[in-house]
Amino acid sequence: MNNLKYLILFILSVLVNNFSFGQRDIDILLSRLDSIIEKHNIPGAMISIVRSDSTIYQGGVGYANIANKEEVTDKHLFRVGSITKSITALGFLSLVSKGKVRLNTTIDEIDNTLNFSNPWKDKHPITVEHILEHTAGFDEMHNHARNNNNRYDQAPSGRDLVHSHRKSLYTRWKPGERWAYSNPGYVLAGHLMEKITNQPYSQFLKEEILNPIGMGESEFLFKNNPELLIAQGYIREGGQLNPISFKSILGGAAGDLCSNAQDMALFLRYMLNRKTVESNNIIIEAELLDRMENPQTTIAAKNGHKGGYGLANAKIWSNNYLFHGHDGGIDGFSSMYLYSQEADLGLAVSINIQGKIWKVLNEILRFYLGKNEYDNSDAIPIPDEVKKKYTGYYNFKSPRVQTMYFLQKPSIAHVLEFENDKLLVKDFTGAVRDSLIHKGNNHYYRRTENLPLVSLIENENNTLILWLGNEYYEKGSQAKELTKVCILVFSILIVLLNFLFGIFGWLILKLKKDQKPRKNRTILWLASLSFVIMIISFILTTELYEVPETINIGSVILCLSSVVFLLCSILSLIKTLKGSGNNFFFRWYYRLSAISLCIIAFWFLSNNLIGFMMWAY
Repeated sequence: MNNLKYLILFILSVLVNNFSFGQRDIDILLSRLDSIIEKHNIPGAMISIVRSDSTIYQGGVGYANIANKEEVTDKHLFRVGSITKSITALGFLSLVSKGKVRLNTTIDEIDNTLNFSNPWKDKHPITVEHILEHTAGFDEMHNHARNNNNRYDQAPSGRDLVHSHRKSLYTRWKPGERWAYSNPGYVLAGHLMEKITNQPYSQFLKEEILNPIGMGESEFLFKNNPELLIAQGYIREGGQLNPISFKSILGGAAGDLCSNAQDMALFLRYMLNRKTVESNNIIIEAELLDRMENPQTTIAAKNGHKGGYGLANAKIWSNNYLFHGHDGGIDGFSSMYLYSQEADLGLAVSINIQGKIWKVLNEILRFYLGKNEYDNSDAIPIPDEVKKKYTGYYNFKSPRVQTMYFLQKPSIAHVLEFENDKLLVKDFTGAVRDSLIHKGNNHYYRRTENLPLVSLIENENNTLILWLGNEYYEKGSQAKELTKVCILVFSILIVLLNFLFGIFGWLILKLKKDQKPRKNRTILWLASLSFVIMIISFILTTELYEVPETINIGSVILCLSSVVFLLCSILSLIKTLKGSGNNFFFRWYYRLSAISLCIIAFWFLSNNLIGFMMWAY
């Protein structure tokens, strides 16, 4: 009997000691996190840390509301932004498991009234998995469709949201080829879900995904609800943290979810175990969750690339382990969840300010897993024919935001070179960005990661493809692209000089009262002036107006000045080519200026920036 008593006491003491040790661990970590958020001026952080069999911690550090000195708890709801997409993807997998839809079901089979532009529709229609993997080729949100701007008093239907984003929902390349993140794609997913289920997407996801997992306090919020415990979001302005209002976005199934540390802990354990914590319920079969974690539709995936973005689920290598997860950014908040079955660890963090989320995540990852010491240096030799074939210049061809592509294109290009058996990835300036090792089949890895960063591919048209991370590049001519950039930069400099010379010329003519400016010179200078006004109005409109996508003085001036710029540029070219001044230098200087103006004008025209109505974009 005494032996049994001692055994029981021994077991209890071990359990108490283990609990105390674990608590001390958490206290140490929370102390470090307090230091992190103070150092980086982060108001507060919602934190969930789990193992497959237990919740290590759910709660937070810092303030949910600075003014009220309200500390973050496991009940505070944070806006988690695009983490919503993971819940939406789970909703579709639930429909797949019930036989109500297939991943390769086309959108026309669900709703044949959408009529999105897709030149490849006959052979390559848009499917559900294209939308969920961001491989449909859709553009990103246009400004006019980003925020609610008092258009709706309550959450709009999926169809209304699709109508708001109709300018983004067109295919820019063959569906299922390239990857480009698109919020409107998940807005469309919400509408398709409503068509299949005959109920609002938010209600379906609440009943079929959130509640079964145990995430009963998580909500799809279109507007602030004073009755709920919602953390205050902040924006950093002039070194100060200022509260930001709860802006209603037209995101729907792409970004309206709010959740807390308690619910996110249950979500992480579900993703680790493939079943719910409380009821051991298998909501979705394990093979479908595996599909969620592994991309299949891109040209890279079809060529064996093991990295990338699945169904709202990205692969991330961190601290010696492969993780899966998704991030989210929305006005006043940044969030991310990560889980690794190999490491048996899951964590979710949300901070009530945008940016610097990885400062908190890295501290937690280092605390539990240590520094990344993975060594993947055993390389496979690269054949000489591969080196010869793929060495060269690659143009970026998968922009997220189409309107800004004309600015991105020159700066995101890469050059590939081979040094012995290493692949060197250089940026457009020639600086080496990555030195990668070959692991077979034209897949290349960083030495400290067991996840491919680059795959070199030849498509069906014999075009050479660089797949870098999730980005798609095609081999091209560096000399050709560099020539284009040089001509454009030179033209801009000439136009700016003409603008300055025109001012000085006008002042000189004022002093010489007997002279009047020639009409062709005046038109030339007006074209340069309208170019300058166009640039200044764009900068001022985007900087001074909280909602630049509305009709305001700046956006109207931008639109009108761009049209004047085009007309004056063409007219000045006609007049200067016809003109025959006596001074050889000035005659050709004016012609060069007019040609430069036309080069810029037609560059703007080809990128749909002439007559650009910011309030309608």
